[in-house]
Amino acid sequence: MKALQVAEPGSLQVIEKDEPKQPDANEVRLKMKRMGICGSDMHILHGENPFATYPRIIGHEVAGEVVEVGQDVTTVAPGDKAVIEPIKYCGECYACK
Repeated sequence: MKALQVAEPGSLQVIEKDEPKQPDANEVRLKMKRMGICGSDMHILHGENPFATYPRIIGHEVAGEVVEVGQDVTTVAPGDKAVIEPIKYCGECYACK
């Protein structure tokens, strides 16, 4: 699949990535239909985000269709439309606090 990667500040490229693995028990797999680039992505591209590491795949505002669900998922099913909140919060690091 294709992805937008910032290899280093100022260097944006379209790359090929492997398809994601089968979802774990509490995960879903989406077929992305729309993806947005937002201000935080632009800060990563311009090297202005102090928390960014490189290389970095950008484009975290996503809408799509559920294509596969893990065995414990009961609230959505294949064919459902979805948007995601892709940020995992550890609650411990500087950025999360």
